[in-house]
Amino acid sequence: MSNDVQGQQVLFEGMDRFCGPLHQSDIGMMLRCRRALLYRYKLGLRPKSDLRAGAAGLGQMFHKIVQYGPGGIEFAKKWVQDQQKILWELVEKGEDVDGSIAGAVKAMTDHYNKAMAIAQLYWERYPDPEYLETLATEVHVEGDVEICGNKVTVAGTIDKVVRDKRDGRLWVRDWKTSSRDMNYIMTGYQWSIQCRMYRLLAWLWAKQNEIENPEPLGFIVDGVRMPTIKYCKKDVDFAAYIERCKQWYKDNLIDAFTSRAIRYQEPMLSDIFMSSLVDAAYTQKDTALELWQYPKDMTASYCTNYDRQCTYYGLCEVDQCQWPDIIERQFKVVEPTDNVNTETGEVNE
Repeated sequence: MSNDVQGQQVLFEGMDRFCGPLHQSDIGMMLRCRRALLYRYKLGLRPKSDLRAGAAGLGQMFHKIVQYGPGGIEFAKKWVQDQQKILWELVEKGEDVDGSIAGAVKAMTDHYNKAMAIAQLYWERYPDPEYLETLATEVHVEGDVEICGNKVTVAGTIDKVVRDKRDGRLWVRDWKTSSRDMNYIMTGYQWSIQCRMYRLLAWLWAKQNEIENPEPLGFIVDGVRMPTIKYCKKDVDFAAYIERCKQWYKDNLIDAFTSRAIRYQEPMLSDIFMSSLVDAAYTQKDTALELWQYPKDMTASYCTNYDRQCTYYGLCEVDQCQWPDIIERQFKVVEPTDNVNTETGEVNE
């Protein structure tokens, strides 16, 4: 046994190895940087200073508000307040060393106001057509898929499953929120891992609930371009802020929303998707954790993913013998979930 392998065994001794079901973010990270996959999803390492895990982001806020719908605004507001209460308890316990938790609490209020305003505009612009029936909203799905004799367990949360009453076929509906141009955000989405996984999960959900014609026919993507202005003292009331948002879109020649319905163009379990699923499943079950199976991204593109240095870059640039000290000082172990916003890189629980 080489010294490297012996060193790795000592390094990983006593550390948790997570082997849960596959999420789209696991596969996406595996395809881009297996070393990052090792850190986040196999070892469950999360920075101690990474408070995004406790503070809902703007996209998550919008999803939650749309989930509750126009009649559930008070429920959405209570959900935000409950999240803030949890964070504020950390402040009172003295765990807010650098003031970032208090900042996160305030940011959640700003996010909620902005998400609520845009949700109001969204409901006004895109009321659900009568021929679309909502079957499930923000539904968590977990199930097994048989691929070439291999059982692969997948899981994830689908924004919405709808049925077209005219032909009885199912569609997956997904929201995308960003401050970027929607054409940029949606580029390549139809063949992305996320889109493929949502299709598979919707099919599993329909099978589990004995829905007729369980395989979705296509997907509907609602892109939401978020404004950069906040609700503030210059607004007489919230209605004034909504009007100011409308004017912001006009002044910047920006369309707030883009909605597209696209039929799937290839089999649900295409060869390339099946290959990725099986590869990820083997990786997910691996408990040996030999580093050669988790190489760094040689293109270095993931090192600066989402225009910032990777969270784990400090581990990658030092010798492995320094890992235990760095991990103890800078990281905590959190059981992985499908918690990466693939659009922004933000982590959402």
